[in-house]
Amino acid sequence: MKLLPRPRPTPGGRASALVAVFLLPAALACDSRSPAPVAPPAAAASIAGHELLEALGFDGRVEEIPTRIPGAALVEPDAAATRFARAHGVFVQAITIPPGAGSGPPRNGVDVLRSELADVDRFDLLYSPDGMLDAIVPSGPGHGTDAWFMDLTPYAIDLARLPGATVDELKRQAQSVLDRRGIVTAYIQDRGLSQRLRPVDALSKKPYVLVTLERETGEVGLEEFGPAELLDPASGGALAARLGDDGHHLRLVYPIFPTVYSPAVSNNQAQARNFGHHVHATLKRLAPRDGDRVLDVGTGSGYLSWVAWATGRALGCSLTMYALDINPLAAANARAMARLAGFPITAIAHDNVADAAGPAFPGTTFRLIIWDMPALPRLLKPYLSGGGAAAPPRQLMEYWDDGSAAYGSLRTFAETLPGLLEPAPAAEPSAAVLWNTAPADFPEAIPRTFENAGLLPRLLDTYTSGAGAITCVVYAVSLPKTPHPRKS
Repeated sequence: MKLLPRPRPTPGGRASALVAVFLLPAALACDSRSPAPVAPPAAAASIAGHELLEALGFDGRVEEIPTRIPGAALVEPDAAATRFARAHGVFVQAITIPPGAGSGPPRNGVDVLRSELADVDRFDLLYSPDGMLDAIVPSGPGHGTDAWFMDLTPYAIDLARLPGATVDELKRQAQSVLDRRGIVTAYIQDRGLSQRLRPVDALSKKPYVLVTLERETGEVGLEEFGPAELLDPASGGALAARLGDDGHHLRLVYPIFPTVYSPAVSNNQAQARNFGHHVHATLKRLAPRDGDRVLDVGTGSGYLSWVAWATGRALGCSLTMYALDINPLAAANARAMARLAGFPITAIAHDNVADAAGPAFPGTTFRLIIWDMPALPRLLKPYLSGGGAAAPPRQLMEYWDDGSAAYGSLRTFAETLPGLLEPAPAAEPSAAVLWNTAPADFPEAIPRTFENAGLLPRLLDTYTSGAGAITCVVYAVSLPKTPHPRKS
């Protein structure tokens, strides 16, 4: 979700097993002072864990990583990492990775590691004894005070088993995560990195979201939680009760991956609930049919894709879902969400609905298109004159939002939209529903951009946030109705 100001975070595919096979250095393997850890058994990947690791290129067996990340190589961890692994019964594998794509948004897992963690060539992979990848830690020279590490411990939980789980089962799953997280923290401290490395997102959001949709009214509920809530008997019991089926709400528990926006954090939740309600209302007005295609642009965690699919389900139809996001981990997050909810989705990493190479989904049109758009700057006119262009961003959180990049994404979307909306014979034409901020010095920028593209924008909602400093708007945009020829 895109509310300004944006704080910097502080932190489906084939089935695969997360199997770690480690070739210990000869000197370590022959050291008789303590037994070398044995290779862990195969561990069945959770839905979340599989999608996340596949997007990064770290799914499957360790020795297969270079086949998934061309140019990557497995190297021996340094002596300190080896000592830690021996002392804690875990496994550390060092890897080197090739250069990233350079300027522009990340295209793959290597780009994500370099843009979101540290622009270095070497990383340590910390595995738990059961073969789960628990952390990715920059270990090469050059990472400084703005470097990060990726804590993957929350994503081994089987979220599909949470509904119907007992309080004791919730506690067991939560304790497993916290125990493994404790080892990750100890590794960072043991390496002397605690003052220089911070966990991605750890202080800005929690790793799980419970989302609900009231079948009739479209009222959306959002609640974020983490392992600590599952471990606490009171909050865990209350959460278990809310996961039950009351016949009036559709519910889903799904993960929020590192680097991906969460709709349930405090500064996003009001907007996310409001926009989710408008997605529900717009789709209900369109009276969708089985097979109608819906596209969620800038999907983030996949939250709005679920709202659209759940709305279709409540209306008795099965929608065909598509999603895209500039962040490869967001596309993976949407796939994990859809697998947990039980519906197929085509989710890809792509910059906007079209780029220099063409549309994200060539030849495909949509009954409904959703975009929680990049926030336009409060003062837009300086960017229209060309004087406000900023240097290309490095972090994913800085792409699209604000400035000339946000306005450019709006124009690209508007210019491409006429070819994306399905010509519908129904009384209600196909539509795009979108959120944005209305610039204080050019409030008509959004509707004018769509009008210039030959489209019909209709204001659905307006409200303020940021103590009244920011005006938010929701529009429905459609093709002009083709007049019927008069009968002679």
